[in-house]
Amino acid sequence: MDTSKLLELPLMRGFSQPLRHAIADGSKLRTYPSNSVVFPQGAQPGAVVYTLNGMLFSWITNSENERILLTHYHPDRLLLVNNTLQHRPLDFELYAVTRVELLVIPSHVFMHLLEHFPEFQSFVINGLGRILDDMRLALCTHKAASKEQGIAQFLVHCCSWSAIPQQQLPFSIEFISDCLRLSRPFVAKTIKHFGRLGIMGSKYGKTIVLDLERLRRVAAHGLDGLATEADTGTPRADEDGEVPAQAHEPHHDRSGLRPDA
Repeated sequence: MDTSKLLELPLMRGFSQPLRHAIADGSKLRTYPSNSVVFPQGAQPGAVVYTLNGMLFSWITNSENERILLTHYHPDRLLLVNNTLQHRPLDFELYAVTRVELLVIPSHVFMHLLEHFPEFQSFVINGLGRILDDMRLALCTHKAASKEQGIAQFLVHCCSWSAIPQQQLPFSIEFISDCLRLSRPFVAKTIKHFGRLGIMGSKYGKTIVLDLERLRRVAAHGLDGLATEADTGTPRADEDGEVPAQAHEPHHDRSGLRPDA
């Protein structure tokens, strides 16, 4: 790729000119389609990656071939640092839920940057702190006071991506149940209940958030946080959890999003 395009990345704005050129000269941009494996479990990545756009999940597959969600990464995350520094294979899988764009920094380039640029060292330390925050949020989801609250927390966290329209997430009931290790009937029942409350619904295999603020209240306080609410006329899903067409008009191009079937 033309180095000038790498130099124009928002990431580069906070770096000195020598560091910007050192990163651009040795790195590459890689794009992965939605619903694709970026790095399989057990792979030797041979690089550190920085997330530029898209929704990236990490999970492990256990001996019973079950997927266990570890965390989900926002854009602007530096990944695979420990694997690069320790020269060890991945004990998890990186999966692109939507189209994902990554800046790939080969291991030898990454080590050179660490050795010669103190500002890059600070960048890496800050990046590791962000990953710890992401993992803390994922752990809180699994330790929620109720299963319904855990589902709400998971969806709220995923809605925080600026590149993902908050009204529509490319998650099927099956995908949510796999991520949270909950039964599909329970997840479907919960989404339908949220729909009756006017908070959300589903359509064409996707989960649609109708009222993010009220979903945040469920995430923070459980369903009891809505117990005394009056009906405010929020659009509601029907009995099957489907959102009426007039209740949700997309404001962005959704062509890059495919439901996880």
